Amino acid sequence: MTPRLKKKVPWKGKNIMVLLPRDEERGQPGKNPIPLTESNVSGMLRSWQQLGYNVDGFDLYEPVAALDPREQSQSRADWPDPDELARERKQGGWTVLLPDLNGRW
Repeated sequence: MTPRLKKKVPWKGKNIMVLLPRDEERGQPGKNPIPLTESNVSGMLRSWQQLGYNVDGFDLYEPVAALDPREQSQSRADWPDPDELARERKQGGWTVLLPDLNGRW
């Protein structure tokens, strides 16, 4: 196996060594495939849309109108629920028990 190409890159006053893999065999039988071009990707997405798939991203089976815009990329709701926390803070009345610090129970 041929060694990787080495490239020194200055960054914040230091030199960082970047090792680049050799990729001449890409696309040959039994080797890694050639990456898709932008037109290939857009064509693939267009064909998926024609088949009825949603390609907008972050489709987590929730109605979009029910979600806050900042939650559209979340797979689960916030926990603990912010509304429940606000309600508990408003009601107050927490009971805090401390042990007898003099050793008596």
